[in-house]
Amino acid sequence: MKKYGSIPTALAFIGFCAVAVVCFLFVRDFVNKRENQARIDEANEVGKLADIRVTINGKSYTAISYNSKATQILLEELPIDLEMDTEGNFKVGFTYFKLPIEHAKMKTIKMGDIIIIDDSHIAIAAKNFDTDERYTLVGHIENLDSIPGGRLTVSFMKIE
Repeated sequence: MKKYGSIPTALAFIGFCAVAVVCFLFVRDFVNKRENQARIDEANEVGKLADIRVTINGKSYTAISYNSKATQILLEELPIDLEMDTEGNFKVGFTYFKLPIEHAKMKTIKMGDIIIIDDSHIAIAAKNFDTDERYTLVGHIENLDSIPGGRLTVSFMKIE
């Protein structure tokens, strides 16, 4: 019988593969972080429009808003109160007004991202996750460490 390798050779190959996987994961994470920062920088290139006070079940946070037509229209409608339910990775609420769709392909969604899913639904990302979907990003809630489960009452108010 022909011998194709030895145990030390197989172990070396497995070790090489493990190092390659770790390097790949590190590079992917690094690239995603840079792309997300570029996405935020691009959204803020012409400056944020206004800060937004977001109150989730009585606890208040500050959100930065990104400069876009969708954000401008949303800001004109504030203050608003929404009942938001869990739908996948988001808390989603129905608005009584229409918002323009300016979807862009997203690589990563961060917990606290404020997103327009369609022309009458606003969502808050409940966790960080990778995606290939297209959304309209209108802002980000700062210093949000978690979002409670179940139905939420969420208020959005423009900070003057």
